[in-house]
Amino acid sequence: MTDEQQLAQILSEMDAVGQVQVYFHYEQETESGNFLTLSKGQKMTGVIIVAEGAHQSTVKSLLKTTVSTTLQIPAHRIQIVPMQMKEEEK
Repeated sequence: MTDEQQLAQILSEMDAVGQVQVYFHYEQETESGNFLTLSKGQKMTGVIIVAEGAHQSTVKSLLKTTVSTTLQIPAHRIQIVPMQMKEEEK
């Protein structure tokens, strides 16, 4: 299980959050015009969280605070967005 999957699983257990998907963005270095992915010592520069309950401001705030504290990154580098409802749920 990846770190993203583990975090998504934990966040989904929080009250009113629902299903969650997480994406970590890492700093990338450029060399000769090609993007290289760093394997060790990668610096996390941002997080995107898509959550069913993110349409509620209290849930959004709780997610941002929890992730910022847990990952020790500034809150302005965390983007929380509501999950798109499936056709059968509309």
